[in-house]
Amino acid sequence: MSARPIAFYLCASAAAAPFATAEAPSSAIVQLRLPQHSASVDTIIRKTADGILVSGSALTELGINAPTGEEIPLKSVPGLHYAEDERQSAIILSCDSACFTRQALSFREQDTITPDTADSGAYLNYDVQTQWDDESNISAAAAAHTAFFSEAGLIESTWFTNLNSEEQRLGRLETRWTYDMPERQLRIRLGDSVTNAALGDPIPFAGIQIGKRFALTPSLITYPTPALEGDAALRSTAQLYVDGVLQGSRQIESGPFSIDDTPFVSGAGTAQLIVTDVLGRQQIISRPFFIDASLLRPGLTDWNVALGARRLSYESDSYGDPIAIAEMRRGLTNWLTMSAKVESIERQTSGAIGATLAAWPLGQFSITRKLGPNGASAFQWSRSSSKFSAALEYREADHSIGAIDAPTDLEIKSTISASASVDLDRLGSISVTTAQLREQNAIRANAYTFAYTPRAFAEAITFSYSIAERDRQHE
Repeated sequence: MSARPIAFYLCASAAAAPFATAEAPSSAIVQLRLPQHSASVDTIIRKTADGILVSGSALTELGINAPTGEEIPLKSVPGLHYAEDERQSAIILSCDSACFTRQALSFREQDTITPDTADSGAYLNYDVQTQWDDESNISAAAAAHTAFFSEAGLIESTWFTNLNSEEQRLGRLETRWTYDMPERQLRIRLGDSVTNAALGDPIPFAGIQIGKRFALTPSLITYPTPALEGDAALRSTAQLYVDGVLQGSRQIESGPFSIDDTPFVSGAGTAQLIVTDVLGRQQIISRPFFIDASLLRPGLTDWNVALGARRLSYESDSYGDPIAIAEMRRGLTNWLTMSAKVESIERQTSGAIGATLAAWPLGQFSITRKLGPNGASAFQWSRSSSKFSAALEYREADHSIGAIDAPTDLEIKSTISASASVDLDRLGSISVTTAQLREQNAIRANAYTFAYTPRAFAEAITFSYSIAERDRQHE
C-alpha cells in the first residue's frame, strides 16, 4: 500500500472519531450523593443522548422512589435534581417530597422472643378455699390445673373437688391436647373446648377444633388503625400522643411518611403526631379515631371449624348430640368486616350472616341474622372513650324459644340490655345497667342496677343498688 492511501485512511478515521464518541454511550463509576439523607452509594452510570442513566436499585437504596432492576434517566424521576462534580467523580442529588419513597413508621415493639418448641416440661396450678358459717359448718373446695408441654403440643386437664358434710365429690372440668403451628397461624385442639353458636352464645363441647389463631404472632395487628400521614422537609423527630399520653418517638428522614400499624387503645380517642425538624420547626397532625378490635384489616380472613359432641353438664360429665360449626370472617374495608356461619346443633341445621361496622364518632355496630328453623336477629352497639362508655344489645327470635337452663314453661321472645358509665375524675365513676326479658305477650323480668365507685379510698370500693321486677303483664 502506498503512503497516500494510508494517510487518507488515517485522516478519515480521525475525522469520524468525534461522531462515534457523540453517538456511543460512555460508562463510568461515580458516587451518587444525597445530602438530605446524609447517604451515598457507588454505582455505574451511562451517559447517552437521553442524559445520565442510573440503576433504579441504586436510587432505591438512597430512599428515592424509582423502579428497581432497570436503568432510568435521572431527569425522568419526578422531583429529582442533580449536578455533576467531575473532580470528585460524584453526582450530587437533591429531592423534593415527590421523589422520596414514603416511609412506613411503626411505633409498635417487634417480637424479641422466639419460643423454643424443643423445650418440654410441666406445671401445676391449684386453688384451695375453706369457709365456715355461724352454725359451725365447715366446707372446703379445691381446683387444680395440670399441664404437660413439649414439641408435640400441650396436654392439660382441670379438676375440682368439694368437701363438706353433705357431699364429697371429685369432678373433671376439661381435658384437651393443643398443637400450634405459629408459622401458619393455625391451632388444632382435641378434647374439651368451647365454641360459639350463630348469635355468639358459648357452647361447651368435646371433639376437634381447628382454626386461624392470629395470637400466635403477637406483633401482628389484626384490626384497622387510623393512618397518620405527613411530609417532612428535613430530617425530623416524630412523637406520637394518644389522648395526651406519649406513646413513643421515631426519627424521620426528609420526605413523605405514614403510620398505620400502631396499636391504639380500644374505643374512641384522638391521635396526635408532633413532627419537629432539625431547625426546631414543628407541625402537628391530629386525627380522631375509633378502634374496634373485633374488626379485621382488609384482606385478613379468620376461620374456625368445630366437630364433636355437646357437653351437657360439668357435674355429670355427660355429652349429648353431635354438633358441627364452621365460621369465617373477612375484613373488607377499614370499617366493615363480614361473617358467615353454618351450624348443626341438636340435629337442626341453620346458618347465619353478620356484619360488624365501626366509625368515628358513632362507635361499633354488629348485626347478625340467624337463618333456619329457630331464626333470630341480634343487634349490638357500643361506644367507649376515656371518660364515657355505653352499650346496647337487642335480640329477638322469630318464634318464642326456651331459654337455656330455664324452666320449660319459660318461652323467650326477646331480650334487651343497656349500660352506660361516666368517669367523674377525682369524684369517681358512676354506671347504670338495665335489662329486660320479654315473652310473647308479657314482660317476664326487668332489672336495674346503679353503681358508684369513689376514688377517695386506696382500695376499690363500689356501692350499688339493684331493682328487679318479675312477671308483669304487657299492656
